[in-house]
Amino acid sequence: MDHDAHANAVSTYLMHASLWSIAVTALSLGSVHVLTGPDHISALAALSSGRSWRAFVLGMQWGVGHATGIVLVAIVCLSLGHAIDLGGYRAVFNYVTGAFLILIGLWTWYNTHQEFQAKTAPSSWKNVECQDTSYTLLSADHANSSTDLQGEFSNGGRAQTAASLCVGLVHGVAGPGGMLGVLPILAMHHIGRSLVYLGCFCLSSILCMGAFAALYGEVTKRTSTSSHIAAYRIGILSACLSILVGIIWLVLQVFGVLDDVFGHDG
Repeated sequence: MDHDAHANAVSTYLMHASLWSIAVTALSLGSVHVLTGPDHISALAALSSGRSWRAFVLGMQWGVGHATGIVLVAIVCLSLGHAIDLGGYRAVFNYVTGAFLILIGLWTWYNTHQEFQAKTAPSSWKNVECQDTSYTLLSADHANSSTDLQGEFSNGGRAQTAASLCVGLVHGVAGPGGMLGVLPILAMHHIGRSLVYLGCFCLSSILCMGAFAALYGEVTKRTSTSSHIAAYRIGILSACLSILVGIIWLVLQVFGVLDDVFGHDG
């Protein structure tokens, strides 16, 4: 069943459901939406590779951007009283989504390569201080390199945050799974029930994205602790996954079959 048909079926069920059933349904669909989206999984894998459990924050940032997009669409739909037809805009957003996936992959590739070079670069030791009872070896560029690395990590963190929020926002606005968050609240015609459903759906998707990012980050971190080359290979593979999905996304959109492949049409 495609996303829109599924959303319509959910809408019909929730029209007469209890508040508890609405919450449970929304929590379940939020998780399913995240775990069945190749665009979500590939980009989160690239961003969280080798970041350990701390990647949970990155996943949640993506989720916040995604939820923001869904909420914006929901607000517009509620103000109009019906679901809006994205039409040609969906095609534009699909191109943007594919391009973002490729850019995230390339950025992850570059970052991985830079970190690998920094960790494997030969050290130059200077200022050898010889005394009767001790020897002190100080790297001439140790202080400078530490400062540079701190700056790179800080900038990299900001870039990851921006990428997570922006791509999540685009997916929330144009992604087909967003219909699972929007159509049911239009069918309920009750502001309280609609808020419960939308809140639970967004909360579930945010936490699920954070959990996946943390799990992938921790697994890849532990796997790559044996050597720098292992960390490098895992980072490159994660980057390639995002690039590959982005290319496939664009190709399918160019040939007009993206909706058919991923079941976007109603």
